[in-house]
Amino acid sequence: MAMTILPSSSWKIPPLLKPSATRAADVREADIGTAVYDLKTVNPHIKAATDTRTVLEIIDNINLQGQLVTTAMANLCDLLAED
Repeated sequence: MAMTILPSSSWKIPPLLKPSATRAADVREADIGTAVYDLKTVNPHIKAATDTRTVLEIIDNINLQGQLVTTAMANLCDLLAED
């Protein structure tokens, strides 16, 4: 009895009989396409910084910064007036 071997181009492999690596690649590709990644860069070991100043200390600091801005603006106006 002679055996007939068909050319490989005529072979039909049902989807369920695909090699497992091919099925796994198909599944991974589908998962990658639908996955949502959380790309935040958060250091879980960092300690939270807290402000220990009182409300009055914060207000004083704001006033000091305002005075610095006023001085800087006056200096800038003087420099521009000289030109």
